[in-house]
Amino acid sequence: MTRFNSTDHLNPEAVAAYVDGELTPAAAARAERHLGQCPECCEEVRAQRGTSERLRVCDTSGVHAPASLVERLARMRAEDIQDAEEERLGVRSRVESALRSLTQRG
Repeated sequence: MTRFNSTDHLNPEAVAAYVDGELTPAAAARAERHLGQCPECCEEVRAQRGTSERLRVCDTSGVHAPASLVERLARMRAEDIQDAEEERLGVRSRVESALRSLTQRG
């Protein structure tokens, strides 16, 4: 679930999450309070709902992502996982090294 912490206006991600019902219950309540006082954000929510509705009724049966895009996205995900694992191992290695150093000092 997405959180909403804005005190000014809803950012575009919060508007989309609100419209899609992805805010946490507490964040949704804060957003609703804000929407009750902010015509500008209410208009953003109306526009997002309209866009979402148009996409739902749109015939996308002939729309396909190019294979090259799908491949690049798949590689990015694999690279992200590998980078995160390498970072985790790097942190673990540094912690183990620091512990060995402290143990040797006695």
